Amino acid sequence: MKWLLVMSFGFLLALPVVAFAVWTRVATGEETTYGDDDRPRVLLVGNSFFREHDLAAMVGHLSESSGAVRPLSVTSLTRDGATLTDFASRWLVTRRFDDGWRTVVLHGEGFQAVTDYAGYVEAGTSLAAGIRRGAARPILYTTAAYRADEPRMTALTSPVATAIVQDVIMNANIDVARRSGATVSFGGAALSWCEHVRPTAGGPTKSFYADDGIHPSLLGSYLMAWAILRLADEKVPAPDGPWWKPDELTNDEAAWIRRCASDAPRFGLPPRPAAAPPATEEPASAADDEAASAEKASKRSRRRHARRRRSRTPKKVPAPRKLSR
Repeated sequence: MKWLLVMSFGFLLALPVVAFAVWTRVATGEETTYGDDDRPRVLLVGNSFFREHDLAAMVGHLSESSGAVRPLSVTSLTRDGATLTDFASRWLVTRRFDDGWRTVVLHGEGFQAVTDYAGYVEAGTSLAAGIRRGAARPILYTTAAYRADEPRMTALTSPVATAIVQDVIMNANIDVARRSGATVSFGGAALSWCEHVRPTAGGPTKSFYADDGIHPSLLGSYLMAWAILRLADEKVPAPDGPWWKPDELTNDEAAWIRRCASDAPRFGLPPRPAAAPPATEEPASAADDEAASAEKASKRSRRRHARRRRSRTPKKVPAPRKLSR
Protein backbone atom coordinates (compact mmCIF):
# COMPACT_ATOMS: atom_id res chain seq x y z
CA MET A 1 0.00 0.00 0.00
CA LYS A 2 2.86 2.32 0.85
CA TRP A 3 4.49 1.92 -2.56
CA LEU A 4 1.15 2.69 -4.22
CA LEU A 5 0.93 5.97 -2.31
CA VAL A 6 4.50 6.86 -3.29
CA MET A 7 3.81 6.14 -6.96
CA SER A 8 0.58 8.14 -6.87
CA PHE A 9 2.36 11.08 -5.25
CA GLY A 10 5.14 10.93 -7.84
CA PHE A 11 2.59 10.82 -10.65
CA LEU A 12 0.86 13.92 -9.28
CA LEU A 13 4.20 15.74 -9.06
CA ALA A 14 5.03 14.82 -12.65
CA LEU A 15 1.71 16.03 -14.07
CA PRO A 16 2.57 19.77 -13.95
CA VAL A 17 5.95 19.11 -15.57
CA VAL A 18 4.39 17.11 -18.40
CA ALA A 19 1.61 19.66 -18.84
CA PHE A 20 4.14 22.50 -19.00
CA ALA A 21 6.21 20.63 -21.59
CA VAL A 22 3.13 20.02 -23.75
CA TRP A 23 2.00 23.63 -23.40
CA THR A 24 5.48 24.91 -24.29
CA ARG A 25 5.51 22.82 -27.47
CA VAL A 26 2.05 24.02 -28.46
CA ALA A 27 2.92 27.65 -27.68
CA THR A 28 6.26 27.74 -29.46
CA GLY A 29 5.91 25.10 -32.17
CA GLU A 30 8.04 22.25 -33.42
CA GLU A 31 11.82 22.49 -33.03
CA THR A 32 14.55 20.58 -34.89
CA THR A 33 18.32 21.11 -35.04
CA TYR A 34 20.97 20.03 -37.53
CA GLY A 35 24.68 20.35 -36.75
CA ASP A 36 26.83 20.78 -33.65
CA ASP A 37 26.55 23.79 -31.37
CA ASP A 38 30.23 24.67 -31.80
CA ARG A 39 29.42 25.91 -35.32
CA PRO A 40 27.95 29.34 -36.10
CA ARG A 41 24.28 28.98 -35.12
CA VAL A 42 21.33 29.94 -37.30
CA LEU A 43 17.69 29.99 -36.14
CA LEU A 44 14.82 29.67 -38.63
CA VAL A 45 11.52 30.98 -37.24
CA GLY A 46 8.58 30.32 -39.51
CA ASN A 47 5.54 28.25 -40.34
CA SER A 48 5.10 25.01 -42.27
CA PHE A 49 7.12 26.43 -45.20
CA PHE A 50 10.23 26.13 -43.01
CA ARG A 51 9.34 22.60 -41.92
CA GLU A 52 8.73 21.11 -45.36
CA HIS A 53 11.43 18.62 -46.41
CA ASP A 54 13.43 19.44 -43.24
CA LEU A 55 14.66 22.83 -44.42
CA ALA A 56 17.07 23.19 -41.47
CA ALA A 57 18.90 20.02 -42.51
CA MET A 58 18.99 21.20 -46.13
CA VAL A 59 20.71 24.44 -45.13
CA GLY A 60 23.10 22.51 -42.90
CA HIS A 61 23.97 19.99 -45.63
CA LEU A 62 24.63 22.76 -48.13
CA SER A 63 26.85 24.65 -45.68
CA GLU A 64 29.17 21.68 -45.13
CA SER A 65 29.29 20.32 -48.68
CA SER A 66 31.66 22.47 -50.74
CA GLY A 67 34.13 24.19 -48.45
CA ALA A 68 33.09 27.58 -49.86
CA VAL A 69 31.29 28.55 -46.64
CA ARG A 70 31.59 27.60 -43.00
CA PRO A 71 29.50 24.66 -41.75
CA LEU A 72 26.48 25.87 -39.80
CA SER A 73 24.34 24.60 -36.95
CA VAL A 74 20.74 25.23 -38.04
CA THR A 75 17.67 25.12 -35.78
CA SER A 76 14.11 25.53 -37.05
CA LEU A 77 11.25 26.68 -34.83
CA THR A 78 8.02 26.24 -36.78
CA ARG A 79 4.31 26.65 -36.12
CA ASP A 80 1.72 25.83 -38.77
CA GLY A 81 -0.06 28.85 -40.22
CA ALA A 82 1.78 31.32 -38.00
CA THR A 83 2.01 34.97 -39.04
CA LEU A 84 4.65 37.44 -37.93
CA THR A 85 2.02 38.89 -35.59
CA ASP A 86 1.60 35.46 -33.98
CA PHE A 87 5.34 35.15 -33.35
CA ALA A 88 5.65 38.72 -32.04
CA SER A 89 2.98 38.04 -29.42
CA ARG A 90 4.58 34.83 -28.08
CA TRP A 91 7.14 35.40 -25.34
CA LEU A 92 8.31 31.78 -25.54
CA VAL A 93 9.39 32.48 -29.12
CA THR A 94 10.92 35.95 -28.70
CA ARG A 95 12.93 34.92 -25.63
CA ARG A 96 14.83 32.47 -27.84
CA PHE A 97 16.43 35.41 -29.64
CA ASP A 98 18.84 35.76 -26.70
CA ASP A 99 20.24 32.22 -27.02
CA GLY A 100 23.47 33.11 -28.82
CA TRP A 101 22.44 32.91 -32.47
CA ARG A 102 24.56 34.37 -35.21
CA THR A 103 21.59 34.81 -37.57
CA VAL A 104 17.81 34.58 -37.11
CA VAL A 105 15.67 34.15 -40.24
CA LEU A 106 12.01 35.21 -39.97
CA HIS A 107 9.23 33.92 -42.19
CA GLY A 108 5.54 34.61 -41.69
CA GLU A 109 2.36 33.64 -43.50
CA GLY A 110 2.70 35.45 -46.81
CA PHE A 111 -0.87 36.61 -47.38
CA GLN A 112 -0.76 38.65 -44.15
CA ALA A 113 1.18 41.26 -46.11
CA VAL A 114 -1.76 41.41 -48.53
CA THR A 115 -4.62 41.42 -46.02
CA ASP A 116 -2.92 43.25 -43.11
CA TYR A 117 0.02 45.19 -44.50
CA ALA A 118 0.39 47.48 -41.46
CA GLY A 119 0.20 44.57 -39.02
CA TYR A 120 2.83 42.67 -40.98
CA VAL A 121 5.24 45.62 -40.94
CA GLU A 122 4.64 46.37 -37.26
CA ALA A 123 5.20 42.76 -36.15
CA GLY A 124 8.23 42.29 -38.39
CA THR A 125 9.82 45.48 -37.08
CA SER A 126 9.26 44.39 -33.47
CA LEU A 127 10.71 40.92 -34.08
CA ALA A 128 13.76 42.28 -35.91
CA ALA A 129 14.44 44.71 -33.06
CA GLY A 130 14.29 41.84 -30.57
CA ILE A 131 16.75 39.83 -32.66
CA ARG A 132 19.19 42.75 -32.79
CA ARG A 133 18.95 43.17 -29.02
CA GLY A 134 20.05 39.55 -28.77
CA ALA A 135 23.16 40.43 -30.82
CA ALA A 136 22.04 38.35 -33.81
CA ARG A 137 21.54 39.41 -37.40
CA PRO A 138 17.86 39.47 -38.50
CA ILE A 139 16.99 38.25 -41.99
CA LEU A 140 13.48 38.58 -43.43
CA TYR A 141 12.69 35.68 -45.74
CA THR A 142 10.03 36.79 -48.19
CA THR A 143 7.59 34.05 -48.99
CA ALA A 144 6.62 33.25 -52.56
CA ALA A 145 3.26 34.29 -53.90
CA TYR A 146 0.95 31.32 -54.25
CA ARG A 147 0.86 29.52 -57.57
CA ALA A 148 -1.21 31.28 -60.23
CA ASP A 149 -3.97 28.62 -60.18
CA GLU A 150 -4.44 28.72 -56.38
CA PRO A 151 -8.00 30.00 -55.58
CA ARG A 152 -6.86 33.14 -53.78
CA MET A 153 -4.72 34.02 -56.79
CA THR A 154 -7.38 33.34 -59.42
CA ALA A 155 -9.74 35.55 -57.39
CA LEU A 156 -7.53 38.50 -58.30
CA THR A 157 -8.84 38.11 -61.90
CA SER A 158 -5.61 39.39 -63.37
CA PRO A 159 -3.03 37.74 -65.65
CA VAL A 160 -0.33 39.40 -63.51
CA ALA A 161 -1.80 38.37 -60.14
CA THR A 162 1.41 36.61 -59.12
CA ALA A 163 3.47 39.72 -59.83
CA ILE A 164 1.03 41.93 -57.91
CA VAL A 165 1.05 39.75 -54.79
CA GLN A 166 4.81 39.14 -54.95
CA ASP A 167 5.52 42.87 -55.15
CA VAL A 168 3.24 43.59 -52.18
CA ILE A 169 5.04 40.93 -50.11
CA MET A 170 8.42 42.30 -51.17
CA ASN A 171 7.48 45.89 -50.33
CA ALA A 172 6.23 44.86 -46.89
CA ASN A 173 9.57 43.23 -46.08
CA ILE A 174 11.53 46.18 -47.46
CA ASP A 175 9.48 48.50 -45.23
CA VAL A 176 10.35 46.31 -42.22
CA ALA A 177 14.03 46.39 -43.20
CA ARG A 178 14.04 50.19 -43.46
CA ARG A 179 12.57 50.50 -39.98
CA SER A 180 14.70 47.85 -38.28
CA GLY A 181 17.97 47.46 -40.16
CA ALA A 182 17.17 43.84 -41.03
CA THR A 183 18.37 42.17 -44.22
CA VAL A 184 15.82 41.04 -46.82
CA SER A 185 16.16 37.66 -48.52
CA PHE A 186 14.54 37.64 -51.95
CA GLY A 187 14.09 33.86 -51.95
CA GLY A 188 10.32 34.03 -52.34
CA ALA A 189 10.54 36.24 -55.40
CA ALA A 190 13.19 33.88 -56.78
CA LEU A 191 10.88 30.90 -56.35
CA SER A 192 8.05 32.67 -58.18
CA TRP A 193 10.44 33.69 -60.95
CA CYS A 194 12.03 30.26 -61.37
CA GLU A 195 8.60 28.61 -61.48
CA HIS A 196 7.62 31.06 -64.21
CA VAL A 197 10.67 30.63 -66.45
CA ARG A 198 11.52 26.94 -65.96
CA PRO A 199 9.37 25.65 -68.89
CA THR A 200 11.19 27.88 -71.40
CA ALA A 201 14.65 28.23 -69.82
CA GLY A 202 15.76 24.62 -69.61
CA GLY A 203 14.59 24.18 -66.04
CA PRO A 204 13.26 21.09 -64.26
CA THR A 205 10.03 19.57 -65.52
CA LYS A 206 8.61 19.41 -61.99
CA SER A 207 7.03 22.39 -60.23
CA PHE A 208 8.57 24.39 -57.40
CA TYR A 209 5.17 24.21 -55.69
CA ALA A 210 3.50 21.28 -53.96
CA ASP A 211 0.15 20.06 -55.27
CA ASP A 212 -1.75 22.59 -53.11
CA GLY A 213 -0.15 25.50 -54.99
CA ILE A 214 0.95 27.06 -51.68
CA HIS A 215 3.74 25.07 -50.06
CA PRO A 216 7.10 24.37 -51.68
CA SER A 217 7.83 21.08 -53.38
CA LEU A 218 11.21 19.42 -52.86
CA LEU A 219 12.60 21.71 -55.58
CA GLY A 220 11.10 24.74 -53.86
CA SER A 221 12.58 23.81 -50.48
CA TYR A 222 16.00 23.30 -52.07
CA LEU A 223 15.75 26.77 -53.61
CA MET A 224 14.74 28.21 -50.21
CA ALA A 225 17.70 26.51 -48.51
CA TRP A 226 20.08 27.96 -51.10
CA ALA A 227 18.59 31.46 -50.71
CA ILE A 228 19.02 31.28 -46.93
CA LEU A 229 22.59 30.00 -47.18
CA ARG A 230 23.52 32.90 -49.47
CA LEU A 231 22.77 35.35 -46.64
CA ALA A 232 23.66 33.22 -43.61
CA ASP A 233 27.37 33.36 -44.45
CA GLU A 234 29.48 36.48 -44.98
CA LYS A 235 30.66 35.12 -48.32
CA VAL A 236 27.98 34.93 -51.00
CA PRO A 237 28.60 31.49 -52.51
CA ALA A 238 28.73 30.94 -56.26
CA PRO A 239 25.98 28.60 -57.52
CA ASP A 240 28.35 26.30 -59.43
CA GLY A 241 30.42 23.79 -57.52
CA PRO A 242 30.19 20.52 -55.58
CA TRP A 243 27.15 21.55 -53.55
CA TRP A 244 24.97 19.04 -51.72
CA LYS A 245 21.64 18.13 -53.31
CA PRO A 246 18.76 15.80 -52.43
CA ASP A 247 19.02 12.35 -53.99
CA GLU A 248 15.76 12.96 -55.87
CA LEU A 249 17.34 15.78 -57.92
CA THR A 250 19.83 15.30 -60.73
CA ASN A 251 23.05 17.31 -60.76
CA ASP A 252 21.76 19.38 -63.67
CA GLU A 253 18.45 20.13 -61.93
CA ALA A 254 20.15 21.18 -58.69
CA ALA A 255 22.65 23.39 -60.53
CA TRP A 256 19.86 25.05 -62.54
CA ILE A 257 17.92 25.79 -59.32
CA ARG A 258 20.94 27.37 -57.63
CA ARG A 259 21.74 29.50 -60.68
CA CYS A 260 18.14 30.60 -61.16
CA ALA A 261 17.76 31.52 -57.48
CA SER A 262 20.99 33.51 -57.60
CA ASP A 263 20.10 35.45 -60.76
CA ALA A 264 16.35 36.02 -60.30
CA PRO A 265 15.11 39.63 -60.23
CA ARG A 266 13.69 41.00 -57.01
CA PHE A 267 10.46 42.46 -58.35
CA GLY A 268 7.79 41.58 -60.84
CA LEU A 269 7.14 38.82 -63.30
CA PRO A 270 6.35 39.12 -66.99
CA PRO A 271 2.68 38.24 -67.54
CA ARG A 272 1.79 34.93 -69.09
CA PRO A 273 -0.84 35.18 -71.84
CA ALA A 274 -4.13 34.42 -70.15
CA ALA A 275 -7.76 35.05 -70.95
CA ALA A 276 -9.51 37.29 -68.45
CA PRO A 277 -12.27 35.40 -66.59
CA PRO A 278 -15.84 36.40 -67.43
CA ALA A 279 -17.33 39.21 -65.36
CA THR A 280 -19.97 38.20 -62.83
CA GLU A 281 -22.63 40.04 -60.89
CA GLU A 282 -22.21 37.93 -57.76
CA PRO A 283 -21.87 39.69 -54.39
CA ALA A 284 -18.35 40.35 -53.14
CA SER A 285 -16.79 37.44 -51.27
CA ALA A 286 -13.86 37.18 -48.86
CA ALA A 287 -11.67 36.32 -51.83
CA ASP A 288 -12.84 39.49 -53.59
CA ASP A 289 -11.95 41.52 -50.50
CA GLU A 290 -8.46 39.97 -50.47
CA ALA A 291 -8.09 40.71 -54.16
CA ALA A 292 -9.06 44.35 -53.67
CA SER A 293 -6.66 44.65 -50.74
CA ALA A 294 -3.84 43.21 -52.85
CA GLU A 295 -4.43 45.58 -55.74
CA LYS A 296 -4.70 48.61 -53.43
CA ALA A 297 -1.50 47.65 -51.62
CA SER A 298 0.27 47.18 -54.94
CA LYS A 299 -0.87 50.60 -56.18
CA ARG A 300 0.26 52.24 -52.92
CA SER A 301 3.68 50.62 -53.15
CA ARG A 302 4.13 51.64 -56.79
CA ARG A 303 3.12 55.24 -56.01
CA ARG A 304 5.58 55.26 -53.11
CA HIS A 305 8.41 54.08 -55.35
CA ALA A 306 7.47 56.65 -58.00
CA ARG A 307 7.60 59.45 -55.41
CA ARG A 308 11.03 58.27 -54.25
CA ARG A 309 12.32 58.24 -57.83
CA ARG A 310 11.01 61.77 -58.41
CA SER A 311 12.55 63.02 -55.16
CA ARG A 312 15.94 61.67 -56.22
CA THR A 313 15.82 63.33 -59.66
CA PRO A 314 17.70 66.67 -59.55
CA LYS A 315 15.64 69.63 -60.62
CA LYS A 316 16.77 71.51 -63.70
CA VAL A 317 18.14 74.96 -62.91
CA PRO A 318 17.00 77.51 -65.50
CA ALA A 319 19.71 79.33 -67.40
CA PRO A 320 20.28 82.95 -66.28
CA ARG A 321 18.39 85.47 -68.34
CA LYS A 322 20.36 88.00 -70.36
CA LEU A 323 19.86 91.59 -69.31
CA SER A 324 18.74 93.84 -72.11
CA ARG A 325 20.57 97.12 -72.54
